[in-house]
Amino acid sequence: MKKLFSDEQIISILRGAEAGVSARELCPKHAISDATFYTWRKNYGGMEVKRLKSFEEENDRLRKLCWPKPCWIRRHFKWHLGDSTGDRPKAGSR
Repeated sequence: MKKLFSDEQIISILRGAEAGVSARELCPKHAISDATFYTWRKNYGGMEVKRLKSFEEENDRLRKLCWPKPCWIRRHFKWHLGDSTGDRPKAGSR
């Protein structure tokens, strides 16, 4: 699913709330629901853009280190990734 707002946009919206603008005013202005606003505040609250980018870069680096490289492993676990549901082993078959 494509994100409608970038991380920078989300953080700028949350900064508006920190500056004293109420959530009731921000949500219609940016066409988001109250639930979305409070979810963003829980996930991104108090986070700077640079800090968020460094977390994302470190996550990518760690994901590349931990993810198995050989092709036979990727083929074997292909159905775990949701690439193809037809390749899943049937229950009870070996």
